Amino acid sequence: MPPSANKVYSHNWVMKYTYLSTEATEFRSKFRNHVIDNYLKETALTPSSFPKDNVPYRVVICFVIPDLINKGWPKTKTKYRRKDLSNWVKLLEDCVKDLFAYDDSQNVQIILDKRRGNKDLCGVRIQIFELDPEDVDTVIVDEDHLTEIINGWK
Repeated sequence: MPPSANKVYSHNWVMKYTYLSTEATEFRSKFRNHVIDNYLKETALTPSSFPKDNVPYRVVICFVIPDLINKGWPKTKTKYRRKDLSNWVKLLEDCVKDLFAYDDSQNVQIILDKRRGNKDLCGVRIQIFELDPEDVDTVIVDEDHLTEIINGWK
């Protein structure tokens, strides 16, 4: 699992700059090696076949967490452990961007999912889908149009 956004950056207050923490740097390196060794060798997807310039993408990120539910539930105050999805996203998005050398502003949809899994299956799965630029570039004209678009995501 990636480090939380709270642990991704370190600050040098004297020199007034921000840099990637050791933990985030190690994760980025392990992520790159893992993807290259386990996925790119088995598929037609290569850094040269993806991405296409000026094409919008949907990124689906599924986190499988063995300890998603608090021990002692329902006696505990909250059912789900405090693992905020949004705190993990930016580093993962940057790792994918660095691996494939593309502009992550092309990610126009990011779908996050958090699921409970056994300890052998925990981790992150990332899928990237090309979207139709015509759908993305369409101007939303009113509330009904927006509702129709959002309902289409289901």
